[in-house]
Amino acid sequence: MPRIPLFPLKTVLFPGMLLPIHVFEPRYLEMVDWCQSEGLPFGVVLIRRGSETGEPAVPYGVGTTARIIRRAKADEGGLNIVVVGRERFRISRIEQKRPYLVGTTDVYPLRGIYAPGVGRLSGRLRSELNAYIEMLSESSGTVIQVDRLPDEPEILVWVVGIALQISSAQRQRLLESEDMPTLLRRELELLSLEKQLLKYIADTQEGRDDLEGLPFMHWSPN
Repeated sequence: MPRIPLFPLKTVLFPGMLLPIHVFEPRYLEMVDWCQSEGLPFGVVLIRRGSETGEPAVPYGVGTTARIIRRAKADEGGLNIVVVGRERFRISRIEQKRPYLVGTTDVYPLRGIYAPGVGRLSGRLRSELNAYIEMLSESSGTVIQVDRLPDEPEILVWVVGIALQISSAQRQRLLESEDMPTLLRRELELLSLEKQLLKYIADTQEGRDDLEGLPFMHWSPN
């Protein structure tokens, strides 16, 4: 059961996802330096209660390990880093013997990757995602360019999680999915609901204005 530093944030990191983080608190600057010197990851966890600054926040029990792939100095002694999500973990214990939280964790792989029906469900998911992106592009009046979607279901599901314009709580529920069929069905349901919402919004000028500038995270196939 590896022990890793924890970085509670108000966002969910999926495996393969690129996430920029501005680091300025001394405790997390220390954590980043330690992780880089040891060549180890830290864990990104969504905050359940509390805030990103000040007193330690209470995180959800499932997160994703993060590897730093880019680092640059920021103003006033801070750092701008970019991390890539690697693998899911489940926290069994949290302690604070350092200025930051440290979790005792277990790797939390997605079960049922080769379960019956996964190929059919992932094919539907790929098709629905393409339709969703097309609707989002038309509704927002912007060109959304997407590279070829991955064929592997275990990569595709996280790309969908990144692309969906949903709340952090909904993203966390996706991240916590125990098996591939469950995750695929949840994402198909969310895509259907989001497409209905986009159709409604696109029919109103006010809705079109609300869609401008929607954020899109990036993902890394590595």
